[in-house]
Amino acid sequence: GNVDIETQTAVTGNIYLGTIEGNTVTLTAGAEIEDLNDAANNVTATNLIMSAVGGIGDANGIETTVETLDVTNASGGNIWIRQLTDDIDVVGILQDGNNGDITLENLDGTINVLSSGSGVVADGTGDITLTAFGTESDININNDVTSEGGEIGIVAERNVNITDGTVETTGDGSIDIVAGENVIVANSRIATEDGTLDIASENIYILDQSNVQSGDGTITLDTG
Repeated sequence: GNVDIETQTAVTGNIYLGTIEGNTVTLTAGAEIEDLNDAANNVTATNLIMSAVGGIGDANGIETTVETLDVTNASGGNIWIRQLTDDIDVVGILQDGNNGDITLENLDGTINVLSSGSGVVADGTGDITLTAFGTESDININNDVTSEGGEIGIVAERNVNITDGTVETTGDGSIDIVAGENVIVANSRIATEDGTLDIASENIYILDQSNVQSGDGTITLDTG
C-alpha cells in the first residue's frame, strides 16, 4: 500500500528514516528529512515523493530503491539521494529559493531525467551532481538541469544522452560532463556564462539543433 508521513510541526518537525516500504511513499517534513541507518536502504517504493524545509539527506544521503523520484527542498540544506540499485526516473528535484546542493547517485543503474517532469533545478548557487555507476549505466537528460551559478557535474560510466534538454549555469559556475563511452547532445543547449565547460568521453556527438556555448569561459571537448 501507500505510505504518507507528515510532521505535525510545520516549521521544526524532522523525519528520521530507518526503513520504509510501500507503493507510493510521501514524506513531508517541516524541517529536515534525515537518514538514521547510515549506508543501509531507507526507502523501497515504486514512487517516492519528499518535501522538506532545511535539507533532505543533508549530511548523510538517503538510500533508496525506487522507480520514480520527486523531491523539493526549501530554506537551506542540501539534497543527497543514493539510489542503491535499479534505474531511477526523476520527475523533479528542486532546491527552491536557497543555495543548497543537489546530489543524486545511482550506485548500479541509469538515471533518467524525464521530459514530463520539472527537471533538476538549483534555484540558487548550489551545485548539482548526477552520477551513474555501473558498466551499463547511463544518464539520460530530457529536461532542464540548471543552477544559478553553481557547478554542474554529470558523470556516467557508459553514456550521457542529453535530448531536448538544457544544462546551464550562470556566473562563475562550470559544467563538467564525463562518460565512459559516449556523450550525445541532440536538440539541446549546454551553456555557462563565465565558467568553463568541459565534456570528456571516448566519443562526443553534438548533433543538429544543439547549442554548446560559454560567454567568457573556455570550452573543452576531450576524446583522449
